[in-house]
Amino acid sequence: MKRILQLLFTFALLISAQQLSATHYMGGEITWQCISSGPDAGKFIFQMKVYRECYSTGGSSAAQFGSSQIIHSNSPANGTGDISLTEISGWPKDISPQCHPGSSFSHISCVGMTNAAANKGAVQEHIYRSSPVTLYGVPPASGWTFYWNGCCRNPASNVVNASSKNWYLRAKMYPFHNQNTFPCFDNSPSFAEVPRTVICAGYPFAYNHNAYDKELDKLTFAWGQPMMAAYSPLPYAYGYSYTNPLPGTMQNPNNVPGAIDPNTGDITFTSYTTGAY
Repeated sequence: MKRILQLLFTFALLISAQQLSATHYMGGEITWQCISSGPDAGKFIFQMKVYRECYSTGGSSAAQFGSSQIIHSNSPANGTGDISLTEISGWPKDISPQCHPGSSFSHISCVGMTNAAANKGAVQEHIYRSSPVTLYGVPPASGWTFYWNGCCRNPASNVVNASSKNWYLRAKMYPFHNQNTFPCFDNSPSFAEVPRTVICAGYPFAYNHNAYDKELDKLTFAWGQPMMAAYSPLPYAYGYSYTNPLPGTMQNPNNVPGAIDPNTGDITFTSYTTGAY
């Protein structure tokens, strides 16, 4: 079965020796696992990974996502479409990049970020999972949409008033040969690579999420349209769009615009323009 995998490229932060730039909500993913054996065979377990930048201003504590979340959907899950998730043991984790001991930068960390400005690169990963969920029926041609939404995004150079904008993280489950989803027969694609958030300006950069599919279904990669709500695309600043989210030649003639390989998922670009994207 061919699967279309929309990528939400977790926040890219480009830095120079004089300027640090990257960010609360930074991106994430919703995936599901088909339980193949045991008393819950045929049901799904949903998982959500989300990322937030650690910072706070005015002496207030940095906003937290909390220990539980709800994924909403237009599916028949639990009779309402809502799926409850709980943060797994050991999370959230600080996945901030560690600076080389010989560099002029101190280590980046979520510790001690009270009164810290945004875009310093300190990042926290949250992972939530559901109990086994029964999905009975066949998704429509447009798919069942599973989503999580809220406010607010972190500041960004390529989004107008980003910190005032909502997020809408979603994934879709499409029909396959009119086959009932109970008992389940397919897992969603998943990402194996940890997001990269701090990148040196002026150097070629290549990144791959290492997406994989347990059933070895074909994966096709494309930029995903970030949303604020179901029918509200995120507004980009002049010179940017969801298919052109990183600095290009308009910002600096030496820049190489971001590109994604539809077959491998490789994301490549070179930016001499610093900022948070």
